[in-house]
Amino acid sequence: IEYTRASLRLSTPSFLRRFRNKRGKGVNVTPSYDFIEGKARCVLSGDVGSTGRTRAVLRLDVDDSTLTLVRAIDGNKIVAPTISLQSGKIVYDYHLDLDVDGNESSKVGSSLRAHVDPSKGAILK
Repeated sequence: IEYTRASLRLSTPSFLRRFRNKRGKGVNVTPSYDFIEGKARCVLSGDVGSTGRTRAVLRLDVDDSTLTLVRAIDGNKIVAPTISLQSGKIVYDYHLDLDVDGNESSKVGSSLRAHVDPSKGAILK
């Protein structure tokens, strides 16, 4: 065995139940272990808020753990800031889908990604 991974869904914690939405059926927990590199990782994710347009993803990793909040602004725009829990660096992702000619099958994926490092400034790509 080189790699193992499991996945389970836990019910929403009682202190978060008032924020639960129709889609949010709990928290997904996905632990994994790479036997070759000797690294463990666990990803916890779940919908947040009553609209179901926000998802929180906590990646617990030996090297660098991160927290990402993915927010669907509308059908074409998604923002997703990711915070490194170890270094404090923030990567801010903004995704925009462009509809070329009004045809759903001819959409072009376009995105803007901004890297924000509290110690160095901001870099747009």
